[in-house]
Amino acid sequence: MLRNEKYKGYSIYFYDEKYEKIARNIIDKKYKVLEKYKDDKRSYVVKIEVDNYVYILKRALNETNRFRKKIRTLLKKSEALTTLININNLRRNGLKELYIPYLVVERKEKGFIKESFLLTEFIEGRVIKNYKEFTLEEKKIIVNILEEIHKKNVYHGDANHGNFIFTNNGIRVIDTVGKKEKLLNYKRNYDFITLDDCIQDIEKIHVYKKYQLSYWIASFIKKLKKRFC
Repeated sequence: MLRNEKYKGYSIYFYDEKYEKIARNIIDKKYKVLEKYKDDKRSYVVKIEVDNYVYILKRALNETNRFRKKIRTLLKKSEALTTLININNLRRNGLKELYIPYLVVERKEKGFIKESFLLTEFIEGRVIKNYKEFTLEEKKIIVNILEEIHKKNVYHGDANHGNFIFTNNGIRVIDTVGKKEKLLNYKRNYDFITLDDCIQDIEKIHVYKKYQLSYWIASFIKKLKKRFC
């Protein structure tokens, strides 16, 4: 069951009570940054060490910096809290390949998210950086797990090759909120179009449903983003 505790003006959300102490240590800045992965206007992602354990700490800065995203937090759960709930539910329903989110910490002012972060497991493994390095078998593994995610009526949202990690215990999937598909198969088609851009030739493995209107919409939106973003 999801628990919610208060500490120094912050709300801490977690399923396992051992992570409450870790959240308090992070709030108190009692952690060490080992490596920085991302630091821009949208997000801050680092590998940290707390109590001799290594984790990934992610702050969703777009919810505090962008007005439209900020307004949404008045009416809906934050992206971090949505991720914590969705991914844990999906893992309980069989998608053990998804990364494990442990806790969320939030601080609000006048109903708006002022600060939030998500703590997840750190996954040791191999990330393929160049599409030319992919073997056919590795492409099949990625396509298969993405199809399994889609069968739950869920989409990834950023299905680039960097979010699929090959470990000694199989493929792991990171950096997804695990949101439900709401508009036909638009988001799921968009996932495969994104993946095809990254690893190429996946049509030999996965058959696009090109007769669907949602595929053509996703393809058109992807081309627009490439041109103007």
